[in-house]
Amino acid sequence: MRRLLEGDPDFEVPRVYKGLSNKHVLTQEFVEGDPIDAFVDAPIELRNAIGLKMLKLCLRELFEFQYMQTDPNWSNFFYDTQTKKIKLLDFGATLDLTKDFSDNYLQVIRSCATDDREAIVDASIKMGFLSGYESEIMLDAHCEAIKVVGEPFASELPYDFVEKAAYKRVGKLLEVFAK
Repeated sequence: MRRLLEGDPDFEVPRVYKGLSNKHVLTQEFVEGDPIDAFVDAPIELRNAIGLKMLKLCLRELFEFQYMQTDPNWSNFFYDTQTKKIKLLDFGATLDLTKDFSDNYLQVIRSCATDDREAIVDASIKMGFLSGYESEIMLDAHCEAIKVVGEPFASELPYDFVEKAAYKRVGKLLEVFAK
């Protein structure tokens, strides 16, 4: 990941000391900063800047690198207020993505933005998120959850995650998924 983000003004990946690391211990150079969840009460402008950088990272991982951090513990992402960079730590759990997966994921995002239920279901089946044998109730819940997650991409204005309470809305759908 260090090589992929080299030169990006928003991110820094510390050097790994291979001679001091093994399959149980990862030793990296020391970096300045605080875990990004420490900024929960920071001014909205700073939270938005951090959120935008994290979204940029996620989209680059999905569509450019096709290589993704799969253990997004907030303590693995430090924000340095001096350099305004996010420092990425501990890439012990990653996943190589196929071009087909990335293309279908992009189709899901586009379909959410245009509220195209059929395209959401089709791309979700291709990605393995659905089997194609779900009940209509399950398909409705899946599409609603996906659309809630995709809402920020459909908004022309800055998206207010707190006001929209997406986590609560998806949480209500968990009852359907659990059945």
